[in-house]
Amino acid sequence: SMLVICSLVQVFGSVWAVTLANRFYKRAGNSIWAKTITVAITTTMLMLTAIVQVALWAVLLNQSGQLPDFTTAFYFSSVNFSTLGYGDIMLTDTWRLAGPQEALNGMLMFGVSGATAYAVFNRIFFEKETRR
Repeated sequence: SMLVICSLVQVFGSVWAVTLANRFYKRAGNSIWAKTITVAITTTMLMLTAIVQVALWAVLLNQSGQLPDFTTAFYFSSVNFSTLGYGDIMLTDTWRLAGPQEALNGMLMFGVSGATAYAVFNRIFFEKETRR
């Protein structure tokens, strides 16, 4: 169920990022500053979406008693979600597959974030101006 929840967070975060970037860009015009701020809005929103997902995994792992505190759980989730996989913290045998599942979740969501960022970048840097 955490994979589904994270997918929904990613979808809402991506839609929100594109919507905010679009609104800003339409109002600000086609200047280099408008493009820079649009890219900053998009990347910031996508990063926040990833942090929310890491925090959700951390809450699950902490509340299940797998990790002693939220800070450790957040660290563990960050390492797994980003697929670094240090291996310095291990879950119990019952929960051991949660790490690879979170890594798979992170890989997929970073892919979605990359596609979202590409769509915004493509629109502001490569599409011809079509203002009415």
